[in-house]
Amino acid sequence: MVRRFRSVWVIAWVLCAGFACRDGEGLDEGADDNDEGQEEWSPDSSQGVEDVPYSGGECTLEVADDCMDPALKCMPWGEGMTPTETRCCPLSDAPVGAGERCTVQDYPTSCVDDCPAGSMCLVDDPETLSGFCQAFCDASDPGACGESQLCRVAFDTREAAPDVPLCAARCNPLTQDCESAGFPGWVCQPSGPTAPNFFCHHPTGPSPALELESCATPSDCAAGLTCIGAAQVLGCEGLERCCTSYCEVDVDTCTGGNACSSLESTVPGLEQVGACVDPS
Repeated sequence: MVRRFRSVWVIAWVLCAGFACRDGEGLDEGADDNDEGQEEWSPDSSQGVEDVPYSGGECTLEVADDCMDPALKCMPWGEGMTPTETRCCPLSDAPVGAGERCTVQDYPTSCVDDCPAGSMCLVDDPETLSGFCQAFCDASDPGACGESQLCRVAFDTREAAPDVPLCAARCNPLTQDCESAGFPGWVCQPSGPTAPNFFCHHPTGPSPALELESCATPSDCAAGLTCIGAAQVLGCEGLERCCTSYCEVDVDTCTGGNACSSLESTVPGLEQVGACVDPS
């Protein structure tokens, strides 16, 4: 039963493309940071973006001081909600600390924020353009972010978008402990389709899908839920994919005839994480 569910989990994941996570495993999750259910932004000279002094030329996000100017930092930039290149952009005169609340100027991919060099403001509130400072990392280095974090690559499957490798807090989907990791309001999401790790991610919107409701990606679901093929979950008839609960394999708190099937995580402490699916 576990082997059958695992194959379905992979298929459901491949159907949803969006951003990737690299901690030794690939990811195709389907929810871009700063690009979830929001309309495309179009430049407006009244917003003052044209007055921002850019250095020109691309740079490498995870390389320290790649802009060769202490007043600039390397950042992802775009004219809409998804970045299309990297640029050397102005560094704030009074940056906040890494992991602290931050603000972006004008629109999410303007590349101008108040985070320190080597990090960017990952927006979780599009109304105020505020979020948390998250550090860039080397996605090829498994230990780039330390034991409590993993290096994930945002926008990886978006056409023309550069890889944006960011350190993200590890978490437990059973306890949804992102608040204790310093990210209140964020949810714990899987980092890959098989043997997954889990990381804290900002919610996709004010009304996440509830259990047995339609979804496209795990990020569409409320905290404590993940998104898989609806044919594998009792109660999701007529849908393509739906939200179902995480569960602890040895406890099995699933309802509606579903049973807890292991996600086969090899991460210490997460070996018992499963999801509620049709046991037949």
